[in-house]
Amino acid sequence: MDPPWMVEIEPGLFLGNMRSSWDLPAIQANNIKAIVSLLHMSAAQWARVWFRGLVTRENHIMIRCVDTLTQDLLQYMGHICDFIDGRLLSTESSQPLEQRPEGPAGDPVTGKSQGSVLIHCEMGISRSATVLIAYLMRKHRTTLQETLELVKQKRKVKPNPNFMDQLKIWGQLEYKIWDDTRKRIPKLLYQEYLDKRAETLKSLGKTGDEPWEDVILSGR
Repeated sequence: MDPPWMVEIEPGLFLGNMRSSWDLPAIQANNIKAIVSLLHMSAAQWARVWFRGLVTRENHIMIRCVDTLTQDLLQYMGHICDFIDGRLLSTESSQPLEQRPEGPAGDPVTGKSQGSVLIHCEMGISRSATVLIAYLMRKHRTTLQETLELVKQKRKVKPNPNFMDQLKIWGQLEYKIWDDTRKRIPKLLYQEYLDKRAETLKSLGKTGDEPWEDVILSGR
């Protein structure tokens, strides 16, 4: 297993591997106060991890996902971006003031950062890089290629082709993939992706929504 590592992509926002999410010295040194985990394991595996004193349960998102050519990460991108914005508490939020997450008093969250956010998967190459790129695209309103090159200046990343297609859709839909406020009706481009995905799953003999038995891509 690779040693723990995390790299600051921009102030307060770190990309890392799985072991970095358990590395107490690195978490302390980088003032990590929130974590986004993208792994195929259950969130219950973090319940007894000793860094809970530094990163509380409400500041940890666990997205159960796999690095395959059928995994849908688009469905989570908006929620994760909102989570990161709220934890960074940045005045440079990717959302207009009236759309930012609400604080305890019901007012939009503003002010200086109270800590850093770590986004990680197993290797820090595909799943976590995809989510990081999605966040930066929305925050800075930059293209996929511009954002990918920016991240590559800090760390070697390579989202798989499926995730690259999703990031293209994310940008084309201007970071809003749903046609309704209840998030049940996908916009046309997202629906077309879901239809294509369903055909691929069917061809693989899959009947469920998530391809847990699918072959996990190596090196991610």
